[in-house]
Amino acid sequence: METKTNGQECTPRYKHAIVEVSDNTHYLFGGRCQGWLCFLNDTYKLEFHDDVAEFTEITVNGQTPSSRFGSCDQFYDDKMYVIGGASYQDDDTLILFDDVWELDISTHTWTQIETTGDAPTARYGHSCVVEGDSIYFFGGATGKKAFSNETWRISLSDHTWEKLSPEIAPPPRYGHSSHVFNKEYTDDQNKLNVWGGRIKANGDAVYLNDMWEYCFQTNTWEQIIPTDYNNIPTGRFEFAYNGGEGGKILNIMGGMHFTVAEKEAYNDFWSFDRETLNWEELDQGDNPPSTMYGHSGHSNFHIFGGKNGHYEDEEEIYNDIWVYNYLQNEDENVISSGAFTQISNMLAIGTLLLIFIFFFH
Repeated sequence: METKTNGQECTPRYKHAIVEVSDNTHYLFGGRCQGWLCFLNDTYKLEFHDDVAEFTEITVNGQTPSSRFGSCDQFYDDKMYVIGGASYQDDDTLILFDDVWELDISTHTWTQIETTGDAPTARYGHSCVVEGDSIYFFGGATGKKAFSNETWRISLSDHTWEKLSPEIAPPPRYGHSSHVFNKEYTDDQNKLNVWGGRIKANGDAVYLNDMWEYCFQTNTWEQIIPTDYNNIPTGRFEFAYNGGEGGKILNIMGGMHFTVAEKEAYNDFWSFDRETLNWEELDQGDNPPSTMYGHSGHSNFHIFGGKNGHYEDEEEIYNDIWVYNYLQNEDENVISSGAFTQISNMLAIGTLLLIFIFFFH
């Protein structure tokens, strides 16, 4: 399936920014596209109508953020926030950003935010969450071989940065997930959860599958140990993820593990239950998505975009949309498993309808 908008193809992409405005509406910005030096700074609205998806490219007002990938993105008070990210020059020089942007979705106006306080260094591959009126972010790559384990907060009321300095922190990483578990399952306090990611140690890539939690109230990190260490996802980075069941569940799908000699992308789908501390690999049905990384996971597990695990001569970048249809376990009254379904796009359905009318009218 090719997703399209206003008669034009929606450019396949990966490592883009996407936020959920409502159950049926998302906003999308930037990402990487086909070719080493292909980067985007376009803005789209993605809407779901039952089993049909519709893209609309947004004509924005104001100055647009520069083309980038690997930014941190969140939605708060009718605004999409984009922090940092990266690009490359034609001489393979990595360009890192430390800027903060907001998109007002009511006026479709991009604005670069003037911040105060000591700001974090430029980076990409960091992850972030909203808690209260602030965005908290962790980690990221601050260079080709430099990685961070810093924890930062920016207030969205006065745009002030604050570096948080807990005594203990997770190992440095990028390409990991950040998610908030509800206080009902974490000792009466909402907590920031971090899983997975990639670093380099002694010149070798290391892929992580550890889990950590940050307490907003006490400014402390704690490692979370799963009930069964023999049943957890393989270490990876740049996977899709989202939360579920009112802040009880973390879902992850796909991701990448590669060395100089080979790449290995995944298409497995896992769910972590914060209440039981159990990982479970979920069934995907008869027609699962391809292996991929750099895709986004959101809503009631919708997947968009991504790239396969091959090198340039065989690489493929996607603009497909998939949704995971959960099955209810009636005996236990909990979500147990389900299957992925590829979603049709509205333009394609309209085109088929016109063809049918033309030939059979």
